[in-house]
Amino acid sequence: MNADWSKRKQEHLALSAAAADKYDELYENANFATGSYMRYEMETIARFVTMAPSFSLAIDIGCGTGRDSFLLSSHFDQVYAYDFSPDMIRVAEKSKLQKRAGNVLFGIILGL
Repeated sequence: MNADWSKRKQEHLALSAAAADKYDELYENANFATGSYMRYEMETIARFVTMAPSFSLAIDIGCGTGRDSFLLSSHFDQVYAYDFSPDMIRVAEKSKLQKRAGNVLFGIILGL
C-alpha cells in the first residue's frame, strides 16, 4: 500500500469518525444540491432494483451508514453491506436495530 493512499485513508477514517453519528442528517441538509443528490440516488436505486435478475441477494460496497442498504433490504432477501469505516458501520448497525432490518448484514472491509 503506498504511503499517499494510507494517509488519505486515515484522513477519511478520521472524518468518518467525526461525522458518523450525524452523517445522514448533515448530508441531507448540507445544501440544496447535496439533499437533491441524496433523493436522486434513492429514486435511482428504487427504479433500477426492479431490473435485478434475482431478488435473493444484493451487495452494497461503501455502504456508509446503510441508507441505501435499507432501501435494498425491502427488495432483496439478503443484503450484504460493507464499508471500511468502523464508525459508519457502528451507526448502520444501530439503525438496523431500529429499523428491524434483519436481512441486512454489515461488515468492515479490511486490507484496503
